[in-house]
Amino acid sequence: MSPEFEAKLKYSKTYMLLSSPFFGSLLMSIPVLEVSGPGVTAWTDGKNVKFNKNYSNSISREEFITVLLHQVLH
Repeated sequence: MSPEFEAKLKYSKTYMLLSSPFFGSLLMSIPVLEVSGPGVTAWTDGKNVKFNKNYSNSISREEFITVLLHQVLH
């Protein structure tokens, strides 16, 4: 995991735990990975949430939280 991705993920988990404990607790139990795979943005395989490295670097922390929460809700 790149340091930038790790920082966004830590911030997102902390933010969600403090602002919305229910969704924050869901987020804490799901592995979130940074990959260089075939996906263009972010996706889930039902067990993991995966972010394309280039995509995760191109979005703000707030956008990252939104996309992350969207994937968790799948």
